[in-house]
Amino acid sequence: MRTYEVTFIVDPVLSTDEIKSTAQNYVDHLKSENCEIVDLQDIGLRQLAYPINKRSTGIYYSLEFQSETGEIVKKLELALKRDER
Repeated sequence: MRTYEVTFIVDPVLSTDEIKSTAQNYVDHLKSENCEIVDLQDIGLRQLAYPINKRSTGIYYSLEFQSETGEIVKKLELALKRDER
């Protein structure tokens, strides 16, 4: 199995439940694709190097997972690009 890691930023104006559900959606998506979740870290609120969508801060998450093939990477990348949160 290969190990992959993705770090994503969640909009800080969302409620605590919405932030946690956003991260859980990606965990569930990976599990449905037969990936093994190694670690999910809530890094917390951080200052962005430059504004994104008029926001200067964001809540960082780091997700480490294992997959037999790398096919899930393209699907995950597309899902992250489409998610407005």
